[in-house]
Amino acid sequence: MKKLFAFIILAVLFFIYPFPFTTLPDDWTLTAKDQIRTHVHKDKKKVAVKSAGLGAIHLNMPRKDVEKQLGKHQSVRRNPYNSLWYVYHQNYRQFVLLGYSHNRVAAIYSNSPQYIDNSGVGTASTLAEIKKKKGQPLMIEEGENYRIRLDEKYILNYAADGVRTTYFYDHFDRSVDAVMVLSEDYFQQKKRFYGDPSQTLARSYERLDFELVNASRVKRGLPALIYHDKLSHTALKHSRNMADKQFFSHIDLKQLSPFDRMTADGIVYSRAGENLAAGQVSPLEAHNGLMNSKGHRTNILLQEYRQLGVGVAFNEENMPYYTENYMTGK
Repeated sequence: MKKLFAFIILAVLFFIYPFPFTTLPDDWTLTAKDQIRTHVHKDKKKVAVKSAGLGAIHLNMPRKDVEKQLGKHQSVRRNPYNSLWYVYHQNYRQFVLLGYSHNRVAAIYSNSPQYIDNSGVGTASTLAEIKKKKGQPLMIEEGENYRIRLDEKYILNYAADGVRTTYFYDHFDRSVDAVMVLSEDYFQQKKRFYGDPSQTLARSYERLDFELVNASRVKRGLPALIYHDKLSHTALKHSRNMADKQFFSHIDLKQLSPFDRMTADGIVYSRAGENLAAGQVSPLEAHNGLMNSKGHRTNILLQEYRQLGVGVAFNEENMPYYTENYMTGK
């Protein structure tokens, strides 16, 4: 009884004092939370979902109806919701990610103006305008086994009527750059803040990040980049090094720069650059953060670049490290 009481006290403290980018560290703490919630989840039914969506795509829409509009998906990527993103686009135009549950739409993401304009914030040019239209965003994200303070300045999260909506704001363009809509049931499939990290998830994140970069470039009239396997290997080694050695820098512990690492791997370039991100839950959030940083944005949108390599690695706390290496060959 005393042990259970201690469990409950500790669990309550975690509820009251959330820590940024931290999941509950101990199995016995998780056990306490499970004990507290047993009676809640035992008879829990699916949350009723209010009709919501982006453009002509809405939650609970049959997959066959989606594909009549969008055609066949271009690729499939894993996501932190213990599920899959189906990636739809026409040479990166009309870029849409969809998640399905029982062959019905349960998750939507798009950076395409035709979908954003129908989201209710298409004309908003400031964060204040979005908040005026939608109210104050969530300050805390809570899942089954975690509670996190949300501190991304340009990402606004909302939850109402069985629907989770996220607005990704671009402060350089002064507009909403992308929107994500999830059913509450789909969101709750994510048991921990970073989902269930694995090598498979890391490889999916690399390809999804590449697709997000191209979607942002094509949206702004720039040519899509080509995925470069050798450059990706260089990027992955740096992400793994940062994750394993617990540092975050373009200059590694051997004092090698991104250009030193590329040259050492036999990569010949006329122009090159590197973007780094760490701690964002998935490539969607990482990409938004990079697009809102002047130097990183310059790399993403540089007209002269032709190739991109991406490497993603998780550290012991399951936090992802992202490395993007850009280049133009000689």
